[in-house]
Amino acid sequence: MKNAFQIISILVIASAILTSCKKGCRDAAATNYDEKAKINDGCVYYSKFQINSVKLVTYPNVNSSAVPWDSGDNADCYMRIMDSGDQILFQSDKYDNVSTEVSWTLNPVITISDLSNYMWIMIRDYDTDYIDSGSELIVKAFFPVSDYISFPGTVSEDGTGKYPDIIELNEGGATIQISVTWQL
Repeated sequence: MKNAFQIISILVIASAILTSCKKGCRDAAATNYDEKAKINDGCVYYSKFQINSVKLVTYPNVNSSAVPWDSGDNADCYMRIMDSGDQILFQSDKYDNVSTEVSWTLNPVITISDLSNYMWIMIRDYDTDYIDSGSELIVKAFFPVSDYISFPGTVSEDGTGKYPDIIELNEGGATIQISVTWQL
């Protein structure tokens, strides 16, 4: 009788311990991270993202030859997004005489599904046409997608994961903000 009581007591205690352990994803880099989880039962990671808009926040007021952009006024800006093979994924119309920040909304949005790839965001000053010989380069910012994603088992330095809604690039005196939506 004493042995049966001990066995039942051990089973009750073991059952209480096992049922009190919350299941969930324990990887802070995953989309379904649960900080209260004690037992890892599977994690989900983003596999693609959409670029919704690009904002030119600041840019230098002179070109690479230290000459103002358009005979003393501001640049007539257009934006181009290219993949690692220099294929143009998006090119905007120009905004004339840009003196403050300017935003381009992508319609349709660009979906990037190769997260190991990199991209270029290029802002140019329109002079006579949209080909490179008819415009001056304001900034060409390298955008390594892998810098902004979390691989299974990794987290950003602040421990919150690396899936930002806004990706900011700083290159050549320009600041560019890219609005993205991450997708499974």
